[in-house]
Amino acid sequence: MSLWLTQTRTGFVTVPKLEADLFTIRFVTSGRMTRRSRTSEHLGYPGQAMFVAFEDMRNEEASAHFAAISGTITRSALLASHRAL
Repeated sequence: MSLWLTQTRTGFVTVPKLEADLFTIRFVTSGRMTRRSRTSEHLGYPGQAMFVAFEDMRNEEASAHFAAISGTITRSALLASHRAL
């Protein structure tokens, strides 16, 4: 599992360069994020966490003054944790 903090004053748009079998969880602490996948959009804002598969992502757009605490976990690690529970 990887964890990190993302912050921006101006906002950004990002497009994945590779496909990966990961899940992302993002706790937005300020601003907003829109994550577009093949079939839907997920909105992240304070008080509403995002939990989405990385493999579906087309792009992510963060607003100005965006900040979030994020993490990724592989599908295999998530399934192993689920079985252990």
